[in-house]
Amino acid sequence: TMMAGSTGLLAALIIGWAQRGRAEIDLVLNGALGGLVGITANCFAVTLPSAAIIGAIAGVAVLAVDWLLLRFKIDDAVGAIPVHLGAGIWGTLAVGIFATSDNLLAASRGEQILVQLVGIVAAGAWTFGITYGVFKVVDIFVPLRVSEEDEEQGLDIAEHGSIGELLDIFGTRTGGMPKTSPVSVPAGAGD
Repeated sequence: TMMAGSTGLLAALIIGWAQRGRAEIDLVLNGALGGLVGITANCFAVTLPSAAIIGAIAGVAVLAVDWLLLRFKIDDAVGAIPVHLGAGIWGTLAVGIFATSDNLLAASRGEQILVQLVGIVAAGAWTFGITYGVFKVVDIFVPLRVSEEDEEQGLDIAEHGSIGELLDIFGTRTGGMPKTSPVSVPAGAGD
């Protein structure tokens, strides 16, 4: 488990750093989480080197799904979909690919991969179907989509009436950047 989390972290960090030009905290966190999610379905059945490979591929899967979400303009502020869906699907398939012979539950690797695919499709159809149905019913009584104006303003303000200090500094309430900063800088500090 620790090996997969570690290699997921490293793979996401190294590849993400190459793509973005800098190391960012979401690469570290989501890469590690992706590795942990990727090993969950198969940790009982794989060797340590296999766990390292599974974790690394899970870290890459997190980056790939994150890229797809951005490409299709799907909002996922915390990276839950790349971590749980992307790395989860990979880890489920990895059971059939990496399980030691004595740990395969089906007659062959091919059969095991097919069983894993059936499980992925069944879980996806069930989860999507139930969630879609529940949200459609809820949306009838309480609309789930906010107005474009509320979306632009930000839901912290529109829904909760809350404004953070940082937003206050940048003049969200006044409509512009303040001329003076609430932080005092000693004279000559910028020289």
